[in-house]
Amino acid sequence: MNARVKWVENVMFVAESATGHGIVIDGAPDSGGNNMGMRPMELVALGVGACSS
Repeated sequence: MNARVKWVENVMFVAESATGHGIVIDGAPDSGGNNMGMRPMELVALGVGACSS
């Protein structure tokens, strides 16, 4: 399985899976982010939830 994560700015990243699906990862404004995407720990929680469903 391949995945690519590219830094955009500050704490914002764009991630793309091998199947071409993408997401924006970003932080809260008080952490230097722009609140434009999910937080990394939100993605972890979603992954755990999806794998255990």
